Amino acid sequence: MRCFVKALSLVLALCSVTVADARELGTDFRLFAGRDAVARFALEDLTGKKRTLADYSDRVLVVNFWASWCSSCMAEFPTLQVMRAELAGERFELLAVNVGEDRLTAKRFLDGLIPGFSFPVLLDENMLTTRQWRVRALPTSFIVDPQGRIAFFAEGGRNFASPEVVDRLRTLMPTNQAEAPAAGRDDD
Repeated sequence: MRCFVKALSLVLALCSVTVADARELGTDFRLFAGRDAVARFALEDLTGKKRTLADYSDRVLVVNFWASWCSSCMAEFPTLQVMRAELAGERFELLAVNVGEDRLTAKRFLDGLIPGFSFPVLLDENMLTTRQWRVRALPTSFIVDPQGRIAFFAEGGRNFASPEVVDRLRTLMPTNQAEAPAAGRDDD
């Protein structure tokens, strides 16, 4: 019983810190100069399945680079889940790329922070993709347009649940939602 109480206290403390931190997260993104095509990758997800950018063509993507030791990552993760739920059924996907950690570390972190998370988590254990995308700080997030070009980016924690961020993502989506492919729901 004492272990349960301690665990519950830790979860409640973590939730209160996360909620408080989310109010201080930014909502701004910078225009990405050049609108270059993104570096392609093939990374395993938490189940061991290979995922590539081609799996998500014709969608707006948020590619979020993170690690379990990053406090800003911890603060923004619940807002990523809210954003993904808000955009469910639209031409959108969130890819959370774990930087330099193994599968077990990433899964334990997310299970403890967001039980039942529903977005794809990719593993960049050797940090090759992180270097190819020129990530200099964690978290770093990129918004990729349906043509596979980086449109915007941000370094540091963001409140992805904010109307400003959700509206920005929707402005990049193709207007014909009737032809939107079903979002890959065979996620983690």
